[in-house]
Amino acid sequence: MSVEEIDQGIHSHALSLLVGRLREASTRSQFLVTTHSLVVLNDLEPEELVVRERRDSGASVIPARRPKDIQRIVEKSEYEPMGDLWHSGALGGGL
Repeated sequence: MSVEEIDQGIHSHALSLLVGRLREASTRSQFLVTTHSLVVLNDLEPEELVVRERRDSGASVIPARRPKDIQRIVEKSEYEPMGDLWHSGALGGGL
């Protein structure tokens, strides 16, 4: 199932609950969720995050970072929240 911009129309405090429910449901189904929400990104584990980047040609690069590279960046940052790392550009996928 694909859900675009899952954070739209949902109170920020409920997003953590939603991430937890999706994680539970992912044992039975596969979900592809898009977001720019730092709250959602902060609740993910490095292996749950797939960063997309756009080349100058307009082509997408998916994934832009391998899960082990994301984990390494998180560890090197001394476990800075992933939303903050993404927003700073450290994980790629710039706005």
